[in-house]
Amino acid sequence: MLFIIYLLLFLVGIPIYIGAIYLFVLTVEAFFNKEKRNITGVFEGDKDAKHKFLIIIPAHNEALLLGDVLEDLKKLSYPCENWQVLVIADNCEDETAKIAAASGFNVVERFNDVDRGKGQALNWAIANELPKYDYDAVVVMDADSTMNPDFLWFMNEKLGKGHLALQAYYKVQNPRDSWRTSLMEIAFAAFHFLRSLGRMRLNASCGLKGNGMCLTRTIVEKYGYPAFSVVEDLELALFYLTNDIKVEFVSGAQVAGQMVSNSSDSDTQRRRWEGGRFDLIKQWCPKLFGKFKKERKFAFVDGIMELLVPPFSILVVVGFVGLIVSLVLPFDENRIFSSLVKSSWLLSCLIFVFYMLSGMILIKAGMFLYGRLFFAPIYVMWKMFTYGKMVLLKVFKCDSGEWVRTGRHKNDAGDNMDETETFETLMVMGLPFHNVTFKSTVDWSVKRMKAEQPTHICTANMDFVTRAREDKQFQRLLFESDLVVADGIPIVKISKFEGPVLKERVTGSDISPMLAEACRDNDLSVFGLGAAPGVADKAMKILQERYEGLKVAGAFSPPKAELEDMPHEEINKMLIDADTNLVLVAFGAPKQDKWGRMNVPKLKKTLAIGIGGTLDFIAGVQTRAPKFVQKVNLEWLWRLGTNPKRLFKRYAENICFFGYILFKQTMMKRAPWINDDVSCEELNSNTADNLNAFVIKYSDICSKDFAQSELLEKFSNIAATKNIVIDLCRERWLNSVELGTIASLCATTHKSQMGFAMVNLSERVKKYFEFYCLTDYFNVFRVGDVESYLADFNKLQKDVEIYRDGTDVKIVLPFELTVHNSDKLEEFIDNELPEIVESPISIIVDDSNCRFMDSSGSYILKRLEM
Repeated sequence: MLFIIYLLLFLVGIPIYIGAIYLFVLTVEAFFNKEKRNITGVFEGDKDAKHKFLIIIPAHNEALLLGDVLEDLKKLSYPCENWQVLVIADNCEDETAKIAAASGFNVVERFNDVDRGKGQALNWAIANELPKYDYDAVVVMDADSTMNPDFLWFMNEKLGKGHLALQAYYKVQNPRDSWRTSLMEIAFAAFHFLRSLGRMRLNASCGLKGNGMCLTRTIVEKYGYPAFSVVEDLELALFYLTNDIKVEFVSGAQVAGQMVSNSSDSDTQRRRWEGGRFDLIKQWCPKLFGKFKKERKFAFVDGIMELLVPPFSILVVVGFVGLIVSLVLPFDENRIFSSLVKSSWLLSCLIFVFYMLSGMILIKAGMFLYGRLFFAPIYVMWKMFTYGKMVLLKVFKCDSGEWVRTGRHKNDAGDNMDETETFETLMVMGLPFHNVTFKSTVDWSVKRMKAEQPTHICTANMDFVTRAREDKQFQRLLFESDLVVADGIPIVKISKFEGPVLKERVTGSDISPMLAEACRDNDLSVFGLGAAPGVADKAMKILQERYEGLKVAGAFSPPKAELEDMPHEEINKMLIDADTNLVLVAFGAPKQDKWGRMNVPKLKKTLAIGIGGTLDFIAGVQTRAPKFVQKVNLEWLWRLGTNPKRLFKRYAENICFFGYILFKQTMMKRAPWINDDVSCEELNSNTADNLNAFVIKYSDICSKDFAQSELLEKFSNIAATKNIVIDLCRERWLNSVELGTIASLCATTHKSQMGFAMVNLSERVKKYFEFYCLTDYFNVFRVGDVESYLADFNKLQKDVEIYRDGTDVKIVLPFELTVHNSDKLEEFIDNELPEIVESPISIIVDDSNCRFMDSSGSYILKRLEM
């Protein structure tokens, strides 16, 4: 019986052994192929521009990135009179054609609802547009990619040696966007670089990758572009191979494409690639086998292997599962055979590791990519899940096989923003977070400072989530801050369960020096506020030494005191007199954030950001975790080890709460016992008019016709003058984008001192708001109750009222006393009160109608008492 198990295990492993041998041969040959290995991308040969190039860019709705791509092409070092660009705006519904024309390059529009896709667009252009141009070869590149400056010099040299089809090294443009794009860079190093070098050494065809392809006029005019599948590049390479045209690999010519960083877009893209590849096996394997029988060339065997060898992730998973099974099994009586099986699986797995590491060695990968190997098991399992989904779709015929465009993400989103633009808001664990990166945050902050717009940024972590449930003032300021960034990896991780994944963890410790450097570059000043005596001053001096030319406006460490007892006027005068643009506030949460909420509007042009213990790190008072610890997201453990007395209770509470959140939110979203039926009542339109209310239906919030920013712009003007009612009738659950949109509308309404309410919530959504203590903030009602609420709200006083009768003063507080409406009371305290305080005075404060007071209101009342 044991022998039969070993025999089955050996037979199952045959495809894995063959794949391992194939990869081993290519890897060894790649190391021997030093002649064609150039990772620098710098051309050092004879620069004799003998060939003219036409760069073709097929673009379908690429307005987001195309402008940057075309600007980057202007950096090519090849003589400009010897190359042209043609953009094919294919079935575009955006401003792709307009952007291409504005760049000064050639553009042609194509509209065809039947023959859709990249292959069809290129074939049409070859037949209809290329005869108008003078060229020797065409270069096909994607609309989200960049070329190295010497790209065309490398292609020019290879064309001079008689090659008809060339392929550049196709790599990843944004490997640092996420662990997924980092691992794609590693995969491309093996698949695009290593394999291509090995194939060249074996006199095979390196294949085409769809991006960075160079095809001579001879074969373009003869064959057109006869590839129309969703993997048209692989199909075209196979077509050329069967017509005895081998593709030459040009490692020095490099093209970098942007890879999607989130799981949903990556899943779509991977299913498209691998599903299309699966469809080509039946069509091309017989043709290649027939060619091999006639000509006995290894290139045809390589083509067959390229199609039949499973994707590397499948080889790895099956290989390591087979190895574990073989190692667990005891030796049978035929010890030689069982040893052979165990050795075969072990050797295959070692080859897979050797192959992957070899690709990284060949491209001279940095330590950053080696660190990302930590996520390799997650990446492999994701790909296995994708392949499984692809097979199911094929079996049940749910996959149309049509081209699906994956999402585009502009890495430096701040570059095209004006200073008033906002980011998408995602509500994660009951708090609003803006979906930003380090770069977009810095760019946006600089533009706000240059525009002299008072700005408050919060760097929120798990501790903020727990505190916000108990502290209404803190919760409110987070909802109404100008920017809230995720300074905690648990927040980024859990965001994917609630909607889109937050792009990046933006830590106060990392962004503070980045902001200081940006201030140096833009002639802006920095002020350090907080920390222990002397620490802020030392930190500012270190930043000034690190960024030579940085304008330091000053530093101040106020004595320890409660927020209401701090010398706010003295600090504000210090900041204004120093002409401060950026103030790094290091009081710790929530004190630093409440300070920002209170004082930023009075500073007129200052940007304040709460940074926790960052000044201590900069000054060297505390040691930050090493880079490798930060990269594997264990900085919290390092901090706990260095300061257990202060942090143990806080971290223990946060970890327990995080686990509780995962469990509770899963139950709220999926529990079958929660009643999903909603008894919907509509707010009568006449009643709404009488109550000065505007009703927004859920269909408006989730409408596919609006981006969040467009929707907020649409309703913001309404929220400035009308009460807003959100009707969520029949909606079982809301994702983070929809919740973020509602939160942004609510914040806008509050700032305008208008009423906000939500009606017809499902039990699940109600439980979400109750769990995160948001019911009062969003004013969740039944329709009948919301009418009473708005009727009462409209009667409420919106501003402070001050009545004087001789020496008697009566101050009537509004329904909310916040930083938005406390100016009148503050002016009375500063200007009028000192004049009458010497005589007997009676001050009565009527707070009977005041429902909420922020830290600014509390401070003003304390000043009044004094």
